Amino acid sequence: MVRGGHFLALLSLLVLLLVNRQRSSFVTWRSCPARVLRTNQVVRFVKKKGGPLKTHMPLMHPFVTKASHLYRHNINQEPLTMNVTFYGAAKDLKSENVTVRRAAIDILYHRLRRANSTVIMEALLEATYDEDLKVRMDAANMLKRLSISDRYNCDQFLCRLAARLGPKSDADSFERVLTLETLSRVGKGAKNYCQYMADQLGHEDWLVRLSAVNALAETGEVNYHKFFRAAVIRREKSDENLEVRKAASDALRRLKPLKPRWMIEETPGWILRVRKKSSRRR
Repeated sequence: MVRGGHFLALLSLLVLLLVNRQRSSFVTWRSCPARVLRTNQVVRFVKKKGGPLKTHMPLMHPFVTKASHLYRHNINQEPLTMNVTFYGAAKDLKSENVTVRRAAIDILYHRLRRANSTVIMEALLEATYDEDLKVRMDAANMLKRLSISDRYNCDQFLCRLAARLGPKSDADSFERVLTLETLSRVGKGAKNYCQYMADQLGHEDWLVRLSAVNALAETGEVNYHKFFRAAVIRREKSDENLEVRKAASDALRRLKPLKPRWMIEETPGWILRVRKKSSRRR
């Protein structure tokens, strides 16, 4: 038999042990040593204000355990030697020698895979207005490839290119023609800027109108939007230049035949029968 005094002493000792155990399970950032923070222990309570928990930070990589590693594992970052090569080629694109510019655009054309450098992409945009035809075409083809492989980084530079076709732009007719040729080379990657191309269909220079018709045809938006299709039809019927009318008719000839309205709204009976039989087999 345990007496009353001994029972109370044992009970108070158990209560103290439980309280100390609960207090040791709650860890704060300031009281926790550095070696504990490097482990995968879950912190259940934090008194420090500001900033999310470490376990809630976006890691972006399964092997990242520190905030400093977030910049070390940048997936868009090229090796240092490649960056030096690309920057050197971007500087050579501004050379007065045509051979040097062609060699520089060849290096970028065969090695560049991402649009993660503003300096290099601005050099490519300037190369689309180069005097040499090969440099212009290679730069336009590079923009087309980057719009597919690195769409979101390349789109901001395509927007700068399309801004030269805007109403507030001071670009002359020759610059507008070169811009439209570049966008037509890009193709479907520049479909977000078809409105800028359609606005050039009313330009006074027939070369600008011709380039606008070809650009709209290459993007493929004439087949999907009635507004662009109607604008090209007006050029085919009422344009004063013969070349523009021929280009508009060629663009309309590329259109895919549209489905009849009854095929879009109604479901044929044979489709319903096939669906019914396939559901019974299951």
